[in-house]
Amino acid sequence: MSKILALSVLEEAIKKGVREFCVCAGSRNADFVKILNQAIGVQVYSWFEERSAGYFALGRSKQTGRPVGVITTSGTAAGELLPAMMEGYYSGLPLLAITADRPRRLRGTGAPQTAEQVGLYGPYAVFSEDLADGERCHLKRWDLRAPAHVNICFEDPSGTASEEAEVVDFRHYEEELLQASYLPENPLNRALLDQFFMVSKKPLVVVSALKTVDQDVVVDFLVQLGAPCYLEGISGLRENPKLQHLRITRTERLWKYAEKADYEIDGILRIGGIPTIRLWRDLEDQKQHVHVCSISELPFSGLNRGVHIQTSLKSFFANYDVLVSFDRAARNWIDADRQYHLAFQALCAEEPCAEPAMIASFSRLLPRHSRMYLGNSLPIREWDMAAINEYRDIRVEANRGVSGIEGQISTFLGWCIPNTPQFALLGDLTTLYDLAGPWILHQLQNVSAQIIVINNHGGKIFSRMYKEDIFLNGHQLSFQHFASFWNIPYMLWEEIPAQLDPQGHALIELRPDHDATTRFWKKLETL
Repeated sequence: MSKILALSVLEEAIKKGVREFCVCAGSRNADFVKILNQAIGVQVYSWFEERSAGYFALGRSKQTGRPVGVITTSGTAAGELLPAMMEGYYSGLPLLAITADRPRRLRGTGAPQTAEQVGLYGPYAVFSEDLADGERCHLKRWDLRAPAHVNICFEDPSGTASEEAEVVDFRHYEEELLQASYLPENPLNRALLDQFFMVSKKPLVVVSALKTVDQDVVVDFLVQLGAPCYLEGISGLRENPKLQHLRITRTERLWKYAEKADYEIDGILRIGGIPTIRLWRDLEDQKQHVHVCSISELPFSGLNRGVHIQTSLKSFFANYDVLVSFDRAARNWIDADRQYHLAFQALCAEEPCAEPAMIASFSRLLPRHSRMYLGNSLPIREWDMAAINEYRDIRVEANRGVSGIEGQISTFLGWCIPNTPQFALLGDLTTLYDLAGPWILHQLQNVSAQIIVINNHGGKIFSRMYKEDIFLNGHQLSFQHFASFWNIPYMLWEEIPAQLDPQGHALIELRPDHDATTRFWKKLETL
């Protein structure tokens, strides 16, 4: 009976569009493992560790736009998926956790490898179901807008351990239409944005994470609007030539310098994901007078105030008539920002071994049409600050749902595609969080993945915030042995080379000069 139950769950997953499974093999989930090991029409990735498997699945979902399944055994193995489920929930990614469980009669007994797995992921699983023999799976009720959890109770599988599974061909299963991205248009949404423009006379538009399919309509909207824009790297618009005449690059003391240029910001229009920029945090308690309007496909406003419009961005902006124009209203501010950017570039040339300057130099080496994954904490902020503005059709990605630093290597590798130059820019502590991530490399065919680790010997994002060293988690580690452990070619950069070979795997340890970086930040404050 357990084989029938396992097969029925897999069939329902296939019908919902799952074509890839990350399998963390154990005894309790043996029926799933045996079926998938012989199956046709699905891609199976074998993982020994569940937390990294969950993040790898998120990366696959980011890349394919499809739901991806992760199958675990019982007990703490199921609990290891919680961080990825949290990230998937706030990123709107359809991660499917399929957790094997011991029989219901053992719940609450403390029996070995038995935990309370029903409702394990709380609000982070928008669909949850607990099954046993003879019960049907109802995954068809899952709307694919966020993660789901199916928990399956199995009897002791040891009696059937020697049995072989029959070959199952999943290629001919009828697939339901994938409609997770569809949001019915609310006729009030356009009125809400019109109202924002009525009360905000000097708005700043902040654009964060966007889907590729949404980028063109957002560009057209921004050009017609003519308001100053801050474009994060993960928006895909940061280097867009059509928007450079509207772009603001300076984030340090942004409010002050806007006001100094006679553009006192009275409204923030946020498009896409929750921004990385510090300005967004300022809106929580320091800038209560500033009007806020957010437009996103996700239900999260990112603040406890303001107007939030949840809608399909492509449909909304394609049908929105821009009735106002802020053309030239912020010209003094934009001109001043260009002078700042020239000074910033000169500072990078003056301190080439400072951390931001090294990131600027590295960004120049990237080939056209390459892909860049940005780790959280300092890397994503320093990329937005320092990467060059030349348009080269580089796709940028990051995990900005919960914005944690775990699972970054695994997410990056899940996001990778064959025959394309791909890079991850990660902090040292971020890398230490996911030492198991490279496990999957030998299962990825024709993939080049290069991981750049910024080793500044601790969490330097806190060095300008707190005086106590304990916040930094300082260390004197080298990543050479980490690379050797996984048989990844290793390089040490204490200065940026003239050329970059984007082919094959590599772990590049980038070591900024501490004194140069300190001087850089001090000089930046004077610009």
